[in-house]
Amino acid sequence: MKNVDLLISKPEVDAGNSDANWTDNLDGTGTMTLTVHDQVNNPMTGFVETDIVVEYGGTHRNLNVLEALATWDEITLDDKGDGQYEILFDRAGLISWSNGFVWTISVDGVDIHVFDIGDLSVTFT
Repeated sequence: MKNVDLLISKPEVDAGNSDANWTDNLDGTGTMTLTVHDQVNNPMTGFVETDIVVEYGGTHRNLNVLEALATWDEITLDDKGDGQYEILFDRAGLISWSNGFVWTISVDGVDIHVFDIGDLSVTFT
């Protein structure tokens, strides 16, 4: 009988199996929905605010740091438990966006989506 060494790899976020979408809720808030799957397309759960990073203008900010900026009243993360996450962004009044920026969304260090700033509208009624 031979000894067999098994290589067990830790699940990692896979950019090809993960994505993000944005919805303007038309009430001064926007919802970003993340789908986070590993390299064999299994849903990944348990990520927290510090695992999700927005990069724009050359600066990387996790959700906690982003929430502390004057642009946002509140950013709330909800782990749906099936690889789906909802992030509610509550805008702080009529602060203007910087044109030409893109937001790169990463989870656990892996870029999963790039939004043009024009795709991240938040409408006040």
